[in-house]
Amino acid sequence: MKDAAVEAFCKMHLESHSAVAVSTALLELYQEGCAGGTWTYTHLASVQELIQQAAEKGLIKPGSVLQGLLGALHGPTCLPALRALTALAASPDGNAGLVAAVPQLAQVLAEAGISASERLDRVRLICQLVQRINSCSRTTFSLDTVSHLCSLSQTATRAVVEHFSRAEVPAQWFGAMQSAMDLSFELAPIGKDASQCCPDKLWEQILSRMLRGLLGKGTTASSAESLPSTVPPIGDASGAENEPAMDTDAVVPVEAPAEVRMLCQPQLGCVVYLSGHLAMRMLVFLDGLQSSLKKKRLAEEDARMAEQRENKKTEKSRKGCRRKEGQRSQGGGRAGRRRCRGHGHGRPGGARGRGVC
Repeated sequence: MKDAAVEAFCKMHLESHSAVAVSTALLELYQEGCAGGTWTYTHLASVQELIQQAAEKGLIKPGSVLQGLLGALHGPTCLPALRALTALAASPDGNAGLVAAVPQLAQVLAEAGISASERLDRVRLICQLVQRINSCSRTTFSLDTVSHLCSLSQTATRAVVEHFSRAEVPAQWFGAMQSAMDLSFELAPIGKDASQCCPDKLWEQILSRMLRGLLGKGTTASSAESLPSTVPPIGDASGAENEPAMDTDAVVPVEAPAEVRMLCQPQLGCVVYLSGHLAMRMLVFLDGLQSSLKKKRLAEEDARMAEQRENKKTEKSRKGCRRKEGQRSQGGGRAGRRRCRGHGHGRPGGARGRGVC
């Protein structure tokens, strides 16, 4: 049934076999489905699976189609192109072509003149594309490729933090933040520096600065840069929070009333969402570490058992050689005594007795 669905999909949308026509058809398919708001995540996943199956069956040639899709990244067709590239990343040819084109993806995030929602959508889709490339790759990445992938992850994280600090947090911010965090955790095994190998510490620092900036605690440059300057600080000039008086017998008038801080609701929602997703990612991360430790211990135990078996085999072979040498030496002594007995030296009067008889 799946084969019939793939063939029907190709006949309906990809009738022409030229690379330019196929790339144009894929762009129009995603653009019409996403622009109208009729497609859900289920539709996107189904179309992605159909394109992947068509590429695996040879109905789509990813190597020739990638050029048209990569050329469509700069312009209004950027989002449909990223979705189509993600669908083709699972095939071997498509994955190899996208690995070579990773440096071009950084230019998509650096493009100027786009809105905050457009940029965050690009961040989310590029992070998903890089995750797909990393998970479906069958070869080891080169050092340059690893450097480009980690640089993309850092750029995506920086874009998310920048939009939060400017209080530009549309609905697309949450998906972009989630994808950026997922990508940083996925690339942790191949990271080179401390921020890449320890994404938990990186996002803990980001969350801490976001909280300090949102609540007005801390006057360092790092925390001041994380939030806009239009929000007044919380508490008095010394930075201490104003606590309500506990004395109920007398009410003392306050000479200088404290300034009430109005929290930015979208930013508060961002902090809550980030902390929740970070908690989930930490659970998955710790579970993966535990599984890796178990596998390492099992591998060490297997290696130790194999070494013990080899040592036992070697000891047995040595004992066998010693036993054979002992038997040979004993057999040589017996043969010598027999020869001596044959010549009459073993019995008293040997040859003379036989001669008398």
